[in-house]
Amino acid sequence: MLREWFRRWLGVEEAEQLARSMPKEKLTFGEVSNFFGSLDMKAALDAHAAWKKRLRDVIEGKTKEIPEVSKVARDDLCALGQWLHGEANRMFNHGGPTTEQYHKLRDVHAQFHLAAAETLSAHQCGDHKAAEAAERRANDLSSKVQIELVRLFVEHRAQSKR
Repeated sequence: MLREWFRRWLGVEEAEQLARSMPKEKLTFGEVSNFFGSLDMKAALDAHAAWKKRLRDVIEGKTKEIPEVSKVARDDLCALGQWLHGEANRMFNHGGPTTEQYHKLRDVHAQFHLAAAETLSAHQCGDHKAAEAAERRANDLSSKVQIELVRLFVEHRAQSKR
C-alpha cells in the first residue's frame, strides 16, 4: 500500500498529509499498477529514498565510493530521469491535464540532482557546513520527487478511467 510506503520513507506526518489529499482507493499499488508505463514505480520510489542514506554515508565517511559529481548532477541518467525525458515526455508533454504535474515532477527531480551533486561537491572540498545544508535540501527534494511522482501516477490513473 502506498500509504505504508510513504510512512516508512517520508515519515508519518508527510505521509498522512499526502493521504488526506488523495482518495483511499488511489493509495494502493496492484500487481499491474506497480508500473507506470515502463517505469517500475516502487523501484523508482525506493531509489530516491536510498539517496538519503547514500548522501549521509558519504558525509559521515562511511563509504569510500563517492559518486561522480558531474553524473549525479544530470537528471537524465537514473531510471526515473530516463523515463521522464523519454516515455513520460511523450505521454505528458502535450498540453493535457497531466502536463502541469509532469513538469512539476521533472523540475523537482532536476533540482534534487543538483542538490545531491552540490552535497558531494561540498563534501569533496571539505566544506562540511555547505555539505550538510545541501544534503538537507537534497533530502527535502527527494521526498518531493517521491510525492510528485505518486501525484502524477494518481492523476494519470484518474484521467485514463474517464
